[in-house]
Amino acid sequence: MRLLLAEDSALLREALTALLERLGHTVTATAQSAPGLLEALGRAADAGDLPDLVITDVRMPPGNSDDGLRAALRIRALHPHQPIMVLSQYIADTYARELLTLPEGAIGYLLKDRVNRVRDFATALESVAAGGRSSTLRWCGIFSAPRGRGRSTPSRCENVKCSRSWQTVSRTPRSRRRSP
Repeated sequence: MRLLLAEDSALLREALTALLERLGHTVTATAQSAPGLLEALGRAADAGDLPDLVITDVRMPPGNSDDGLRAALRIRALHPHQPIMVLSQYIADTYARELLTLPEGAIGYLLKDRVNRVRDFATALESVAAGGRSSTLRWCGIFSAPRGRGRSTPSRCENVKCSRSWQTVSRTPRSRRRSP
């Protein structure tokens, strides 16, 4: 699988690149900021060579708030079927809800400290690249709270780590599953 990786931490970016390559994937480009992510994807699109999956952090320069997540939403606006995996320590509730409820699928949101096994991470990447969804946000209540209403304390996850451990769950639509 060909991947575009956006992570502002040099150490983590290099470690993820090494892990992804060890898993048999090719990291075609990396970015250190949200604008860098958009530029790298733009170059790939201009060359007619979009990656199979974009992996991005949430908190990235220039604002170090939810810039990576907003870049992911921009990517989906420009390329509605581009698979995107958000890999972060934080939840930006409003934008996460918007991204994860897009009807086209091919979206994932994993909390870095909730991915307990490399195998789960690899499965989540494959699922999202195949058009499915994958998330470790279930216990955060990101899907359970109605829009426009106040959420109870256990569901309030804006920029905080969730307190319950949860294994990654991946779902691939039947129509996009690969045959063995």
